[in-house]
Amino acid sequence: MFLQILNAFGAVATPIVVVIIGWIVSRNLKRLENQQWRNQELIKVRLGYYQELAPSLNDLFCYFTFVGNWKQLSPVDVVSLKRQLDRTLYSAAPLFNSKVIEAYDTFTELCFQTFNRWGDDAKLRTGFYHRREHFPGQWMPEWDRYFDRKIDDSVTAVELEAVRAAYTAILAALVGDMDLTRSRTDYASAAVAANADVWRRTPMEDVRGEP
Repeated sequence: MFLQILNAFGAVATPIVVVIIGWIVSRNLKRLENQQWRNQELIKVRLGYYQELAPSLNDLFCYFTFVGNWKQLSPVDVVSLKRQLDRTLYSAAPLFNSKVIEAYDTFTELCFQTFNRWGDDAKLRTGFYHRREHFPGQWMPEWDRYFDRKIDDSVTAVELEAVRAAYTAILAALVGDMDLTRSRTDYASAAVAANADVWRRTPMEDVRGEP
């Protein structure tokens, strides 16, 4: 009698258990699909921001390491670039890992001196002797105040290397957040350090071979 009752219970319970297990599996699969969809959409949004941020970040890198299009950019252009980047990245901050914001802050702190007097623009942490000499247009005298140093102050290899490393870090953080590919360890040539302005020579000193 007991076995008959047990068999009858099993016959009734088995379909119920199968239905419950099927419902749990289906719910988990649906949750996984939704999560994958959200992740894919988030990556698409991040990719859109990357495409917007990357060219301006590269412009800053080029300017502060004297490569690429640095001669075409005025101090006003560079400060404007920073403002655009700040607005874009900080407004999108909730979409990115905190490492992206930290890397961006490190990069811009190496390039700009902020929190100056009320109403003053951020100052550029670089020299302007070569910039004034090679700017393709008319260099405005008032642009000198955009820099944190005097005209005879040099730009060292250490400074250029620090900017290069920080630029690599921000790009690696952005790429890592998109999960599209494994981020590289370097995104800029170490040769930028060769642009350090250790000393300047006059034409006569070059002829004599004196530093």
